[in-house]
Amino acid sequence: MQPTSLASWILKIRKEQDKQFQALENPTKKEESWRFGDLKGLDISSFSLATKKEIPSLEKRGIKDAILRISFVNGHKVAQSGNLGGKAFCLSFGEAGEKYPEIFRSHFILPKEKMGSQKYASLNMANWQEGCFIYVPKGEKIERVIEITHFSNGSEGFHCPFLLIVAEEESSVSILERFYSNSEIEAHFCIARKRIFAEKNSKVIYQGLQNLNAESHFLQISDSDIQANAEVKEFFCNLGGKWVRREVSSHLLEAFARSEMYTFSLIKDSHIVDQRTLQSHFAPDTYSDLLYKNVLYQKAKSTFSGLIDVEKGAHQTDAYQTCRNLLMSQEAEANSMPGLEIQADRVKCSHGSTSASVSDEEIFYLQTRGIRADYARFLIALGFSENLLEKVEGKANKDFFRQAIENCFRYLS
Repeated sequence: MQPTSLASWILKIRKEQDKQFQALENPTKKEESWRFGDLKGLDISSFSLATKKEIPSLEKRGIKDAILRISFVNGHKVAQSGNLGGKAFCLSFGEAGEKYPEIFRSHFILPKEKMGSQKYASLNMANWQEGCFIYVPKGEKIERVIEITHFSNGSEGFHCPFLLIVAEEESSVSILERFYSNSEIEAHFCIARKRIFAEKNSKVIYQGLQNLNAESHFLQISDSDIQANAEVKEFFCNLGGKWVRREVSSHLLEAFARSEMYTFSLIKDSHIVDQRTLQSHFAPDTYSDLLYKNVLYQKAKSTFSGLIDVEKGAHQTDAYQTCRNLLMSQEAEANSMPGLEIQADRVKCSHGSTSASVSDEEIFYLQTRGIRADYARFLIALGFSENLLEKVEGKANKDFFRQAIENCFRYLS
């Protein structure tokens, strides 16, 4: 079902992407980008495009001082409050294509996917319902958070959120994007896209929370283009979902571009989290830092595959990549494959991964201080997340994520 009032060029792209989705083969285990990946979780044959449904309540507490709040149900906007002010705007793709066709069209060009989910990127492109386009003009700084909340509603349905962010020169913006299920039992598939353009001397802060129910699937494909002296800082928190895969890439295109990518995942039962990352340095004097942390309970499984790619001429690159896993049971499984490809001189790059379990000695030490064993495990797991939470900017934002993580840990303790 096509959204109404779309420009002809948008409709043409959607049709082309639908044909591409139909033509592309499903991923296989033979592909390096799906090594250790769970292909059963990617099966969308039992899901149909979700229809818009009203939900009983939109009361999901977020950031108190958000400047703008928008709520979507299955990709359809159902509520909006607040205003950005100035010349900045937040519009649906249809509205942006109509009111600001040149700005929107110049940024509605998507890169070829490199991490295995081109077929599903095309599915998103062919099926987004409204999309969300955030544009911050030159010199404008939006200090308060823009809060975007997606609700999945209806059994065996899929929907395709699409967030496009453009920060022009000398501008700044902060976004919180959240994903929830309306029901605790209905299986849903959320196939999300995120695209960030950070122009010279701009700053984009993106924070995300995925807390779908234990029957749902989540696939997010995310990439950033970062120009000279610009910064993109991302923090994402995975707390729900039966099957989760995130593909995140940053492209540091000009000198002194900066990228920070941080993720915390809490995985339980027999759930799966698959994480693929790419830090691409195309210019000299660029910086990137990546830290992923996973806490695994019961028979949970995580996969991390990351690459720092330093292209020819990208001298003086400074890049880091770290994945750490905390195993809370003997049956949990963590696979990590960090990597480097360096084609430049005088670079400083490092990558690494560790996996460890909570030792009996740690539990015993806390018990001697009068702390119960189950609460001791809770404290250790919560402490494992703390240095990642320190990466979150703003006290209100820290409190929001800390409370969400703590609530999940308490439930498991």
